[in-house]
Amino acid sequence: MRKAAVVAAAVVCVCLMFALSGPSAQRAVTGDGSGGMPTTGNVSFVGVTTETFYTGVGALVASRACNTEHPRTRLCEWADVFRSIPPPVLNTDVLIAQNYEVNPGTTCITSDGGLKCKPGVLLPAACCGTTATNPVAYITLSPSDPQYLVDCSDAFVFTATALGPTGAGVPGVTLIFEFTTTASGNVTGSFSPSTGITDASGEVWTTLAIIQPICQHRCVLGKDCTSRIRARDQGGLILSNEVQLIDQIP
Repeated sequence: MRKAAVVAAAVVCVCLMFALSGPSAQRAVTGDGSGGMPTTGNVSFVGVTTETFYTGVGALVASRACNTEHPRTRLCEWADVFRSIPPPVLNTDVLIAQNYEVNPGTTCITSDGGLKCKPGVLLPAACCGTTATNPVAYITLSPSDPQYLVDCSDAFVFTATALGPTGAGVPGVTLIFEFTTTASGNVTGSFSPSTGITDASGEVWTTLAIIQPICQHRCVLGKDCTSRIRARDQGGLILSNEVQLIDQIP
């Protein structure tokens, strides 16, 4: 009996050694410099695709779409999304992979990290890559000085610029324009476009048109609808300066 127990223990040890040398253990190892992506322990959420997919689509299909829209990324696993710091901002349900070593099939999570997605809905793919895949250090929004709303028909043109650590513009980055004030007394409007990809200089332009019925209700006759706007990257990790939109309507 003792001999059998010793043999069994030896077999378990050998199995553990093989397991530790397999793919799961290698997830903590960095890339080999050959251009391949480092493993899951070194990647984080970068953004989502504009292309959408049904749950169950092949992970490679979604990963190719990620790499096209966000170079050097692939479809995120659950662990990539939930371990990202800071936690990513998701505006919709997203497609993800379950676990590439154990179950490489695709599934989804809700915008708040839940598992009960709506069935049969096309979803953007969540894309993850190394921190080096997002070379943006900061975003600027100009004009940066306060803008004055003097009539409900006013429109404003803004430029968002994605900049790298050296101050050079970063092309190919998705930027989103938004209001940061959402209280019932604030003015609001529509950005055209609301989302854009930076050009060779790292810039995206948008025109903000004020929503006139809301403006007439909130901004006239002595009411103050002063608001703020900003630009951000797709993951919500990098935010621009905020620009104040000051109500000067009589």
